[in-house]
Amino acid sequence: MIGAENGDSGRAGGSDILIGPGASSVGLSTQAQVAIQASEQARYASHGIVKANARQPIALVDEHPRSKPRGNRPARLDDTLRRTLAEMIRAFIAIKLSAELEEMLTRTGRDLATRIPPATVRWAKPAAMHLTLQFLGDTPAASLDAITRAIEAATLNVPPLTMTTGGLGCFPNLRRPRVVWITVVEPSGHLLQLKDALARELAPLGFKPERRPFAPHLTLGRVHKRAGREDVRRLGHVVESAALTDVGRMTAQAVHLIRSDLRPSGPIYSVLARLPFRGVQQTP
Repeated sequence: MIGAENGDSGRAGGSDILIGPGASSVGLSTQAQVAIQASEQARYASHGIVKANARQPIALVDEHPRSKPRGNRPARLDDTLRRTLAEMIRAFIAIKLSAELEEMLTRTGRDLATRIPPATVRWAKPAAMHLTLQFLGDTPAASLDAITRAIEAATLNVPPLTMTTGGLGCFPNLRRPRVVWITVVEPSGHLLQLKDALARELAPLGFKPERRPFAPHLTLGRVHKRAGREDVRRLGHVVESAALTDVGRMTAQAVHLIRSDLRPSGPIYSVLARLPFRGVQQTP
């Protein structure tokens, strides 16, 4: 799967995510901070309470006298907060790629493009690629806090991941290719451990584990809808016969929670949270 990220703090380093009541939102984007703070304050507002020391990027209680709580009646949230909490965010969890791996993918895509008819494939921009671990779909903004906690728990025993690229392939198959991809190899088994841990931690939040086996890959491009039958068939032959001499390699230090905004020109992605791997890397 692919995605272009905007608003990330960088490829390496970055702050740990501190979340929950009274915690700092270091490492989260502004939109994520607003949603998480709103979620936290909404819990207090539901009991007619406003935290005295809480930062309030948006109003908790309607200023109109009719919204003032009477007796034990809960405070009524204003329209801005209601919209924030009700917002549905299309999101997924992924690992970003290194600059070196992006450059290798650029060379691979450029080589394939010279061997097939023009306009057969809509090639992905390598700077926009990432390794998807779990697609969350449309998710309430108010649940970002719980999702981030779940991801953080899943990374507890996972060390930095050293990965390499493998061979090329197509979905659904080489005879009828619709997607061109390159495999990702992580021999230690920690990538699969991370995938399983994410499924386990997210299940209580209502996210069902994927039924199909995990096949880590990076999408290089998608076949144009208007591509001719012979051109598509040629693409399958080229991918099948391609011999990759260029192998990409990277060591991932963190996993990311990413938002996807669908636009007519293509999806726009932004990083909501970066959670570092906290396991100890074993020395050979």
